[in-house]
This record gives sequence, structure tokens and C-alpha cells, in this order.
Amino acid sequence: MTRRGLVRAAACAGLTVVILAGCGVPAQDDADRLGDQGAVVLLEPQPASRPGAATVPVYFVRGEALVPTPRAVSPLTVEAVVQALIAGPSRDEAAAGLHSSVGPSVRVGRAAVEDGVARIDLSSPFAQARSEDQVLAVAQFVYTVTGLPGVDAVAITVDGEPIEVPTREGAALKSGPLRRTDFPELDASAP
Repeated sequence: MTRRGLVRAAACAGLTVVILAGCGVPAQDDADRLGDQGAVVLLEPQPASRPGAATVPVYFVRGEALVPTPRAVSPLTVEAVVQALIAGPSRDEAAAGLHSSVGPSVRVGRAAVEDGVARIDLSSPFAQARSEDQVLAVAQFVYTVTGLPGVDAVAITVDGEPIEVPTREGAALKSGPLRRTDFPELDASAP
């Protein structure tokens, strides 16, 4: 290294020491103990903490019942709420017994509201679910999306094609818009 290079390196090292010394953190030999009330441990980011987001209930499954679980979504659209449902429960929620019957490979093609009916187009993995899982998955979509203002019913298509979806009885297939009244026994909050 040349003399000029050594001078530059020494100057940079000196400047670095000056900057670090003035960063506002005093030097100390031992660590300070915060105590139990001073430490906050977050296992996962909490969805409701997003600024500007609206908190809505997204319905997951526990046993044979739907359980509303708060989620922050932004913007407040049918597609954003459906994406929150497809994302599934958090690790903590899963540890508490919640799961989703909507498979993680399901994708949303289109989601829009027309005359109070949310029309949701899903990818083909949705139609390939077992009948029992599909009943719960359909109910999850219906309960979650009808919780939005101005949405009274949900119509589901797969890859743009209308499908018949099972109601709770399993034998009754319905191709028109679905309402919560099609799945009353799945509502965990019902008396």
C-alpha cells in the first residue's frame, strides 16, 4: 500500500471511531437487566397492528364449527379478505386448534361484489377437495365474505365455470348464491 493509501485508511478508521463514539449509546462493562415488564416478545406479527387496515373476522375451523378470527386487511375488498382466508391461521392459532379447509394451493382469479353477491372465482384445486372439506371450505368463504358491508351472499366459480357446491347435509348441492343460512349448524357463535 502506498503512503497516500495508508493516510486514507488511517483517516477513515479515525472517522469511524469518532462517529461510533458519538452514536449516543454510553459505554458500559455489564448488561442492564430489563426485568419481566421491560421485555416484549412477539411470536408473530399481529395482523391488527397494520396502520390503515380494517379488522374483519375471517372464519377458520375448530372441530366441526367455524370460529371468527380477527384479521387486518387493506384495502377492505373482497379479494383482500379472501386472500386473508386462504393464508390460513397463524402458528399460534393452529396450536390453539384452528385450521382451514381451504387448501393453500387455492388461488383467487377474480373477486367482486355485484348487487350484494360476492362473486369469487377460484382455481381448480378448490374443486378437487373431499366433499367434507369442501363443505367447510365453502362455509368459510360464505361466513368470511358476508361479514363485509354490502355482501349478502357468495357465488363461487372454479376457473370461470359455475359449480354446484355442497351444503352441510352433503347431499344437497346448490349452484346459486350461498348465504350463512345454508350452514347454520357450523356457526360456533350461534346459541
